[in-house]
Amino acid sequence: LVSRVVNKLRTIRELPTDEKGVPTAAPAEEKVEPPSAIDDLPEIEMTNYEQGDGSGLAQVEELLAQKPDDPSVIDWAAFANYTLGKHERACGLYTKLLESTPESVQAHYYVANCHFKMGDLEKAVTHWLKVVKLNPEHRLGKKARQRLEQSKQVP
Repeated sequence: LVSRVVNKLRTIRELPTDEKGVPTAAPAEEKVEPPSAIDDLPEIEMTNYEQGDGSGLAQVEELLAQKPDDPSVIDWAAFANYTLGKHERACGLYTKLLESTPESVQAHYYVANCHFKMGDLEKAVTHWLKVVKLNPEHRLGKKARQRLEQSKQVP
């Protein structure tokens, strides 16, 4: 998962951009989603996460300590913790992110996954249902629906 995100970010950054840095063309075979909050962060050793060794986590946590209410920093810290299997920390950060972005499909999806991995199926189902309600055609909406089907909680 981490290497896919890093590779996608690298691909997006190699595209031609407008004056605001927004990609103006998509790669031939890949659909580019709108830039995420991750693109707004200062340079962080993102490649450290490809190995899953957590060597960049201290940098992300330090940035979070400096900007504790910045949604883009919260998102990145939640992602970093999630990919390292720190689901309780990731869940708390994604929950905090939902305070400022309550309609975030991504945050609801990953909060659900965290709850599931921590053994709380009821809370997981609540957030997967929210993902499906917010955007059933989004790739995470489709994944949430699959999770609901697997848990026998399809609406």
